Amino acid sequence: MTGRVVLITGAGRGIGREEALFFAAEGAKVVVNDPGVEPDGTGGDTGVAAAVVDEIVARGGVAVANTDSVSDWDGARRMVQAAVDTFGDLHVVVNNATIKADRAMDVMTESQFDDVVAVKLKGTFAVSHWAARYWRTQYEAGAGAGRAADSRGSGDCSAAGQAADAPADLANARLDQANAGAGRANAGAGRGIGCEPVDRTAHAPAGRTMAPAEVAPGTARAIAPEDQGIARVDRAIVNTSSGSGLVNPLPGQTNYAAANAGVAAMTISSALELGRYGVRVNCISPSMARTRLTSAVPGATADPQAIAPVAAYLATEDCPLTGQVLAVSAASHAPSEAVSAAPRAPSELGNDRGGQSVPRLHGDSVPRLRGGAVTINNGWSPGARVYPAGSTWTVAELAAALGELPFTDPFEKLAAALASALGTAGRDEIQRMINAQLDEASPNDRRTS
Repeated sequence: MTGRVVLITGAGRGIGREEALFFAAEGAKVVVNDPGVEPDGTGGDTGVAAAVVDEIVARGGVAVANTDSVSDWDGARRMVQAAVDTFGDLHVVVNNATIKADRAMDVMTESQFDDVVAVKLKGTFAVSHWAARYWRTQYEAGAGAGRAADSRGSGDCSAAGQAADAPADLANARLDQANAGAGRANAGAGRGIGCEPVDRTAHAPAGRTMAPAEVAPGTARAIAPEDQGIARVDRAIVNTSSGSGLVNPLPGQTNYAAANAGVAAMTISSALELGRYGVRVNCISPSMARTRLTSAVPGATADPQAIAPVAAYLATEDCPLTGQVLAVSAASHAPSEAVSAAPRAPSELGNDRGGQSVPRLHGDSVPRLRGGAVTINNGWSPGARVYPAGSTWTVAELAAALGELPFTDPFEKLAAALASALGTAGRDEIQRMINAQLDEASPNDRRTS
């Protein structure tokens, strides 16, 4: 993480604070965003973000505070701009900010629903939008997905913002020639890097993403940035969802569950859209961590620092993943009788004439969940899982463990879903269709949004 500029929202307390401390300890320059509100979003305290910055600096790290609300459109722009103005660039956004207003559905007010969605769902979109807009301008200016971090303060993500100063015309010409062979629809001039989709995940075998060095036989490979004299700049968004929006939506959390489910879906959609700019988008779904928002949740007593290494791994420039949702358990559960989620016949469900379902118990056959367990979510269903050797992961250990597991390429998954309508459509064809659709839908908005 050395030298990476990272914006973390909701970083004043709980999971966000642990992420900020961990990222800074790993060498990142951190924008600590937090307006210091109460768990339900009321109030505000500018000292909350400042205290985390002071803690990072006292430990020898580099950080700056920002107290804008993610739910404010201009505030989201300002926090992205703060990273560029202060540190000269932005590499990673960690969308962590959230609030809660738990109520039964029949008494939940409109504002209680809207406020939670505004922070969790709209806030994730707003910050990601302004970061993506900045990264797009850098990409199109010929600096890959960004420029070197020594150009401090010259970037601008506002509507009037200018791109980097000097497009690499020779590199563009070489890239266009390489991409023409691959038939890429977005291989136009002004793309100084343009090889991220091929270099990172293009032509991935079904069921997994590709490591950056892998290229399928016979594939026309875009000229590597280093061969063009341009340093490859990796960009990443790490969203934060919750098990209460995915595998276990909880009663009393209609607003929170819906917003978190939306964040997970947004992750996949954003990964499909932003891949052409060299931006990876993934999501973590923490559970059982002890924070102000989980104080009333039974069993949520684990230290939230177990979550931070997973977010950090997804933010490293060598991480090959995109479009993935990783569930992260902070808790340790001793072997005991556990309720199975195995499918049941309708007659067993207990919702016929008001009957009650009876849990199926499976003793010690249920694996022990250790703190830091990371599970690949496939849609709303948990899949393969890895465990740390100790109480928490290091980034390197997690990278090695996840490298042994299969991951579904979101482009390949979309191609399979559309196969009945389109016939055989490979990853490249799906990417071209996505690009064409996006360009046709908003040809002028790209310059003014």
